[in-house]
Parts: sequence; structure tokens; C-alpha cells
Amino acid sequence: GTEPGLGPAQRVYGYMVAAVGLGVLGAGMTVLLSTAIGLLAPRPVLLDFDWRDSIVLAVTLLVVGVPVWGGYWRDVQRKAVVGGAAERAAMPRRVFIYLIFGLSILLVLVNLSVVLYRVFDALLGSDAGNVLWGIRWNLGMLLTAGAASGYYWAVLSEDRQAAAKGQALLGEGVAPVPLPTRKAVIVLAREEDVPLIRRLESALGYEIQVWERVTEGELAPSLS
Repeated sequence: GTEPGLGPAQRVYGYMVAAVGLGVLGAGMTVLLSTAIGLLAPRPVLLDFDWRDSIVLAVTLLVVGVPVWGGYWRDVQRKAVVGGAAERAAMPRRVFIYLIFGLSILLVLVNLSVVLYRVFDALLGSDAGNVLWGIRWNLGMLLTAGAASGYYWAVLSEDRQAAAKGQALLGEGVAPVPLPTRKAVIVLAREEDVPLIRRLESALGYEIQVWERVTEGELAPSLS
């Protein structure tokens, strides 16, 4: 059969699972970064900080989130390359990218505001020794959301460039390159017809399936 792009249900499902995986991945990175900052930061003497449980939680979230997000996101990205501008402009993809980018920017702004407030308050007050400990979670979310927003801004820019390129080709009267289709092709041939099979594979651009012909007969004709 052919596979010109993603079907509507497959498209929505792929982005939904990628979003869930990204959420779990982001939570794991936040816990890991905040724990690392907590280990480096001076903290109240009487505080019992069990960093082992935090590390176990972070590793668990990452083990779940990385393959889920990575697998589904790689799949939709690959099919976006094959589908071209039409696939990149699909509504589920646009909603997913803008939603993730918007939420990431919001988290960056909120946590950056908290961090700056706590830093300035510590500089003007007397609790400067524990400021890093107090903002460890905000720093973890800030770094995680900053990485996510930067990555999806690059993806969004790539989609816009692909759309602009498609519009430029249409404006110049150049027909866009048709999407490649992959069909299941079976050749019934004898062993002596292997050169013809190789020519067919070269013309199609992918491997074809060969069924051996065991009856006696003439060789395949020489085709152009």
C-alpha cells in the first residue's frame, strides 16, 4: 500500500503520546536538576535532605519519559519530512508545537521572575546564605523549560521555512515535488532475470520482493 503521510487519527495520537512523554521527561529533568542544585547549595543545618529518593524519582521519570517522547516524536518528525509542507502545517502538529512552546515560555518567565525576586531580596536582606537552596526548584524548572522552548522554537522555525519555500515555489509557477509513494511490488522471475530486477529496484528507489519462477520458459524480455 501507499503511505503519503499520517492519517488524522494516527497524527493526533502520535502528538498526544509525545506530549505525555515530554511532560514526564520534563518532570524528571526538573527533579534531577533541582536535586543537583540542592546538593551544591548550603541549606539549613536542621534540614534532613534525602537526595537518594529524589535521584530515584528522577531516574524513574526519565526512564519512562525519554523513550516515549523520543520514539513518538522521532516518528512524527520523520513523517513530517516525508509529508512536506502539508504535514508540517497540519493542525495537530501546529497545536502541539505552539502549546509546548507557549507553556515553556510561560514557565521560563514565571520561574525567572521568582529567581530574580529571591536573589534581589536576599541581597537586600540577611538570608543570602540559603537563597540557592530556596530557588532550587525554580532553577530546575527554568533550565528544563528553557531547553524545551529553545528546541521547539527551532522546530517551529524549520516548519516556517518549509512553508515559505513551498509558497515560493508556487509563486514562481514551479510545481511542488510529488510525495514519494512506497508500494508493495512482487516480481515473479527466474534466477537469470536478476539484472532486470536490479534495474526495477533502481528505478523505483526501494527493494522489491522476488518470487522464484520454477517453470521452464523464456527469459524476461529486455525492457526500456
